Amino acid sequence: QDIERISIPAKTSCTVAMGMVVKPSIDLVVACGILGNGFSGRLMKWVRDTKGLTYGIGSKVKRENGTAVMRIVATFAPSVLDEGMKETTKVLDKWFKADVTQQEVDIQKQILLGKRLVHFDNPSSIIATLHNASVHGHGVKTLDNFSAKVNSVTLRSVRAAIQALDKNNLKTVIAGTFTS
Repeated sequence: QDIERISIPAKTSCTVAMGMVVKPSIDLVVACGILGNGFSGRLMKWVRDTKGLTYGIGSKVKRENGTAVMRIVATFAPSVLDEGMKETTKVLDKWFKADVTQQEVDIQKQILLGKRLVHFDNPSSIIATLHNASVHGHGVKTLDNFSAKVNSVTLRSVRAAIQALDKNNLKTVIAGTFTS
């Protein structure tokens, strides 16, 4: 794994950004949710709740600079950075083996569908979503198909989305004050 460390003196934490360019899909969005969607994700459950090494860690698929990137972001105190990275790597290694469950898939699908409903409670969110679809050359039909797309995600399709990734492409940058 490619890791770059950037020293920033007198910082009280180290921020970790990991990522790779990916082919976006709803299956990969669900897969990344299993990995790190807030308190429902494996990273938060293990690295924060069980090990107590961070206040926050998560992952998502984001569009950046005309491409899609799978991102994992975490913050660690300098004194626990190495242990935090070790525990994060453990979670990632298991996830990259596509060792996910039907229950995890179902939870992430419910979260996506629920998030959409809450998002659309705000009229400005509706117009922003419609405008974004228009800018990207998609019609309103894309929005209408969202629930069907989410509901079509299966355990098999999520595993395939993970297996299509090459963890050797994951790049890591750590910025902060290092104790060692």
